[in-house]
Amino acid sequence: MGEPQELEDLRVTFQPGTLIGEHYQVVKLLGEGGMGTVLLVQDRMLGRYLALKVLRPDQDSLVRSR
Repeated sequence: MGEPQELEDLRVTFQPGTLIGEHYQVVKLLGEGGMGTVLLVQDRMLGRYLALKVLRPDQDSLVRSR
């Protein structure tokens, strides 16, 4: 069935090598769900690997209102 077109248009894709801010470089996608995307990233300042959850734009306002 899929998502409505307006939600599909809001989806952001993160390719390996993409920088998020100045610190985090995407290594790979770990998973996707109803609220967002979880990425394996490397903190370029500390050299550590972390899981980073990026909320979908339509979910961000819901979380902030709680």
